[in-house]
Amino acid sequence: MKVEIFTTENINIKEKTAVTLGNFDGFHMGHRKLAEKITESPFKSVIFTFSPHPVSFFKPDSVFKTILTEEEKQKTAETLGADCYIIYPFTR
Repeated sequence: MKVEIFTTENINIKEKTAVTLGNFDGFHMGHRKLAEKITESPFKSVIFTFSPHPVSFFKPDSVFKTILTEEEKQKTAETLGADCYIIYPFTR
């Protein structure tokens, strides 16, 4: 699986893609179902997520911890069969 960090200036995937978009902070059953659907498609499967988690911007004074670390999220995405895992910088 290819892991990439993108900005709006450098996203350049030439193949047709099936993309699922989300935080995937825990890869619950719904996340897994989305990943299953895109990996079953005839297109390149892409999981598109954000870092840091958007909640950190909306509740800056709160203690916020994701269920999975970024490394665990990537490993889970790979295990689920994703072709590409995009980490997109989340900013205000």
